[in-house]
Amino acid sequence: MFMLSMDDKPRFRYLEHTADVYYEAYGQSFKDAFNNAVLGLLDTVTGGQAGKLRPKEIIKEIEGSAVNLEELVVYTLSDILTLMDTEEIVFYDSEILDYKTDRESEDSKFHVKVRLYGNKDRPKESVKAVTFHMLKIYEDKNKVWHIKVLLDV
Repeated sequence: MFMLSMDDKPRFRYLEHTADVYYEAYGQSFKDAFNNAVLGLLDTVTGGQAGKLRPKEIIKEIEGSAVNLEELVVYTLSDILTLMDTEEIVFYDSEILDYKTDRESEDSKFHVKVRLYGNKDRPKESVKAVTFHMLKIYEDKNKVWHIKVLLDV
């Protein structure tokens, strides 16, 4: 199953996995692919409702930093999951406000700021964790970025 953007380009698709949720997000840039990876997590939690509405009841922003793209993806998705669990919020949509690379910093080279839109709600699917297992991030020969994520459910 594919989730399509407004211009009918695939945002992400679910991949086969025996026990957990595995999906692949796409984008013309890492920033776009990352936002679609966030939507893949939200789509799993909301039972397929992510990106279909943008509630204005609760708007939160989170920031993440990491030394590589893999850590940036896993840590930021994990922070979103923790925020949903601790504040009993379900997010339905997201946007990447800022993404930058800081090659001069020794600590964190990649930074992201994400805005999330949600409501006080109960998740349709419980996600225990975002894992590094089977995580893959790459840019293909057509300059399309791919992020594969495995969620422990």
